[in-house]
Amino acid sequence: MRLPSILLAVSALTVLASDSALAAVAGASEDAKVSTMASTMASPDLDVLAVSHSATRFLRGLESVGEVDEDRVAGAKLFDAAKLKRAMDDSKYAETLMKRWKRHGFDIEDAKIRLNASRYAKDEKLNAIYLKYAAWLDTHFSRLPGVKPSGGDDLFNKAKLEVAIKDGNYKRTLFKEWKTHNYESEAVFKQLNALGRKDFDNTLDRLYVDYVIWLNVHFPHPDTLKLAKEPLLFKESMLLKARTDVDYAQSLFLAWKMNFSLEKVTENLKITFANADNMILRGYTNWLINNFR
Repeated sequence: MRLPSILLAVSALTVLASDSALAAVAGASEDAKVSTMASTMASPDLDVLAVSHSATRFLRGLESVGEVDEDRVAGAKLFDAAKLKRAMDDSKYAETLMKRWKRHGFDIEDAKIRLNASRYAKDEKLNAIYLKYAAWLDTHFSRLPGVKPSGGDDLFNKAKLEVAIKDGNYKRTLFKEWKTHNYESEAVFKQLNALGRKDFDNTLDRLYVDYVIWLNVHFPHPDTLKLAKEPLLFKESMLLKARTDVDYAQSLFLAWKMNFSLEKVTENLKITFANADNMILRGYTNWLINNFR
């Protein structure tokens, strides 16, 4: 299809060559004509190039208006009430919003803090978005945030465990590794047992208990979320059970955190028999410090 164009171009060059030869004989006026002709022929290409660059800039501008510029204003606005409400009612928009959270560096723990501060914090739909974001991060980015790659066989290295027992920050990093490699509480219990865990030994057993707490806070079981909806969360029977059942205590603590301020929890516990020695209040306060400081 380009052959006729090539032939035309060759013909044009031949004509121009002839014109140039005649121009040399004809004199300065003809030179001026040739110069004018060359200038006229060149200008359309420059105009097209300029228009092309302008169009490219314009299209890039369009791309930035709808998404990039909006998000650059402030990452915090990605969690404003209007966006969360829309995401709760529109699953496709929820997915778009999750991608923006990730692009702005909000890991699952950052997202949790901001969602808990929302006016919709107690809405089941918002909690569903939180759980979906956690699953989405794990699926598409394979590792939980803040975790350096590590082999599965090395997750229970004694040297690592000793550091985790003494260093709270490293302990949380190790917990993320366990969760990333799908070690739930039962699997961790078996691994630590094989390494000599004993009840109440304040080392490996303490590490296991802390992992159960961490899981319940950051990946709450449906039963925990159900408990949070109970109308009465300070019944004596609940508090007595929390004194002896670690898992239940963590679920109850999370329910309190989702519904009450620390001052309100303290006020309610002061009038209970089960907390006469302040054991439960101390446990709750330490739980808050360890998980939400």
